[in-house]
Amino acid sequence: MAGSSLIPLLRALLDAAGVPASEEFSSHSLRRGFASWARDSGWDLKELMNYVGWRDVKSAMRYLDTSTQKLQTRFEQNLPTPLTPPQSGTQISADELQQKAFSAPTVPLIALRVKLSLSRFSKMSRGLTRAHRLIEKTCLERYAMQRLNKDGTLYTIAVPSPSREELSEAIYTLLDDMYRVAGDSECTLEATVQDIATGERWE
Repeated sequence: MAGSSLIPLLRALLDAAGVPASEEFSSHSLRRGFASWARDSGWDLKELMNYVGWRDVKSAMRYLDTSTQKLQTRFEQNLPTPLTPPQSGTQISADELQQKAFSAPTVPLIALRVKLSLSRFSKMSRGLTRAHRLIEKTCLERYAMQRLNKDGTLYTIAVPSPSREELSEAIYTLLDDMYRVAGDSECTLEATVQDIATGERWE
């Protein structure tokens, strides 16, 4: 499944379940909403990091800023209480759901520049080359990656983005994935993503 097809599929499922304003949700919104719910339900940061699989505190804190409360509230307010399955007359087949998901309008692509700096945790760490390869393969190639230098520290990618909010969510997910790959390979990562057209930056 292409990464860009997940959000239309999620929205089609929410719409089929009768959730109002389904077009406002994204997969990243759900992750942020869960992190906020867990925090507000008394989970400590270590417990949340272990459950979700975050190794880096900075990755976790991206999901726990003040804006997560807005996302959580928006999600919970739009759920029916109690949540009940749709009536039999409103159910749609898998083929209809797929057609609805993939007939969404073409989403514009935003050109971004990605700058990476990888280093080992210690001299004993041997995962630097592996981390670099995995970041390219699992994180950047899905966005039509183009390497701009031989060192592999500068790239351009194209991210589908119907709105600036969803662009930011996609970029923070990308950064989180890259930090996780680096941590798993016993490396540290400094990464910056910049919108080529506007100059806006994410770190």
